[in-house]
Amino acid sequence: MQGEWCFDINLPVKHENLTCFSLSTHSPHSTGLLTMVVSTVMEGK
Repeated sequence: MQGEWCFDINLPVKHENLTCFSLSTHSPHSTGLLTMVVSTVMEGK
């Protein structure tokens, strides 16, 4: 999976400060973590 993602690393603290970074990894754990974070963001709004 390769692409650029923007999401708040300090999710429980701030929702407006988004951190953008390039995601290019072969590790499936990164995708799972990203999905979990995105889901948390969706539920938080």
